[in-house]
Order: sequence, then C-alpha cells, then structure tokens
Amino acid sequence: MKLSPWGKGGPFARTRVNGKAALRMRSRAWRRFTRRPVAAGTIVSFTAIPPRMRSVHLVVDSLLLQTVLPERIVLYLSEADFPDRSVLRKLEARVGEIFSIRWLATNLGSYRKLVHALTDFPGKTIITVDDDKIYAARAIESLVATASRYPRHVVFRQGFSVLPRDPGTSRRQSIDAGPSFWHFPVGVGGVLYPPGSLASDVTDSELFLRLAPFADDLWFKAMTLLTRTPAVKADPAGGHDHSLWFRWSESLSYHNSTLRKNAIQEKALFDHYGIVPGVFPGHPRPAAPEPAQVPGGD
Repeated sequence: MKLSPWGKGGPFARTRVNGKAALRMRSRAWRRFTRRPVAAGTIVSFTAIPPRMRSVHLVVDSLLLQTVLPERIVLYLSEADFPDRSVLRKLEARVGEIFSIRWLATNLGSYRKLVHALTDFPGKTIITVDDDKIYAARAIESLVATASRYPRHVVFRQGFSVLPRDPGTSRRQSIDAGPSFWHFPVGVGGVLYPPGSLASDVTDSELFLRLAPFADDLWFKAMTLLTRTPAVKADPAGGHDHSLWFRWSESLSYHNSTLRKNAIQEKALFDHYGIVPGVFPGHPRPAAPEPAQVPGGD
C-alpha cells in the first residue's frame, strides 16, 4: 500500500495547517476584485524548504491580498530540494502576473530569500519575508509607508537593539523609538532593503557560508553597517501576523539558539569586518601592518 506523503511519517507530516489560517485568507478574498495601489519598484522575495511546502500557498495568498501590492512576488526554490521541479498544484495555481517561482541550481539555504533578488532586480527595493507566516493585510503597506518617511533606511516589523557586552559580542534590548544603526531586523516579520543599502560583499557566498552559514539576518545587518545604513521599525499599525506550525528543529532558531551557534557566528562575522556592537557602525578591518625590517638584514 502506497502511503500518502501527507500522512503519518510522510515527508510533509511535520507541517500542520490549521483551519484558522485558511479562514483568515478566505476573509480577505474580496480584495482580489478590488483595485489596490502598487508599490512601484518593490519586489517581495522569499524562499521555502520541502517540509513547509504544504502551506506556502497560504503565505503567497497573504501577500497577494495585501492592501498595497508589490510589483512582483518571487519564490526562490533550489533544485537540490526539488530535483524534479515539482510543487503542489495549489501553489502552481498562484503563478501569474505578480507571483512567480524561480529555480536555482545552487543551494544557499535561507540566503536565497535575498541574494538572488539583488542580482535579478538591481535598483529595486527588496522586501524579504519568511515561509512560516500568514502576513497581516497591511504588512507591506506599513513597510512602504515607513520607508517613504525614512528614505535610505532599512525598515523592519520585528527586531531588537544591541548594546556592547564583550569584544565581538552583544546583548539584546527592546527597540528604542526612531532610527538607529543598532536596530537588528528579524526577517520573519518582513524587512525592506532600499537600493544601495547593502555592501557589495552581500552576494559573496563563499564568505557568508563560512562566517555565518545559519545567520542570514546577521549577515544582512553587517552588510548594512558597512554602508552605514540605519534601520527603523515600521508603523505597528501594520497588524499582527499569523504563525504557521512547524517542527522547531527545522528552524534557524534551533540551530542558532539551542545549538548555541548564534554567538559563534556573530563573533566571526564582526571580527572579520571590525564591527564593535553598539559602538561604531562597521567598517572594513584595517590591513595588518607590514613586518618591521631589521637593520642590516639580508
């Protein structure tokens, strides 16, 4: 007897999609038939992994039913995860003028949500989102509205601030009002990156996979410090997101917190670029001095 992949023990059994999430999307369905403003030059970019594919169509719906639409919504998927490029029909049915799926020969993990979009859409504003949230109807509106008040700022809906602790490390605190170099966006709520806000190293896969393989948000923050781009929290009137349910051991939070990898990656990354948390916006580490010449030596 052939077992369903959705059944007990199947590859997608770890994903639980409750009725409340689907109901929330149905309650917004009327927006499909209304004309809504489009944020010109704005791209929403995200990625997904196989255990979460059962509910990705709901994430897409929450983005297609926003009060303000982006120009494009792009889902980046790796051929390493989907060798036959096969996705559920529910997701395929959403492909159209706004939403598209782009297939990648390489597998850069969670970094896929931004680094490929920077190459594919140069000069555009990129909003990254995650694959485990039903986004509030005004999520994009709140990000775009805040960006219009704070041009050349990274805008985020969830995050924290840092204060110095020990050299190369930091401790978290709640967000203060207003922009700061030391607000750290958390990608799960959606983050808006304006053109030119990220240093050129941002797409250097050899470097970020060596320094911070599981800490994409930390890497992107470092790249904005190198360009001295401040961050600001979006208007909270954007509403609350609805979390989808997944096994925690599959999340980056598990790798970074439970396995205590976050501090290791933070120190490696900040040491490499000479970033001192909470003290000074990052700058390239100065070159090592040349060895002193010994008088009379060969």
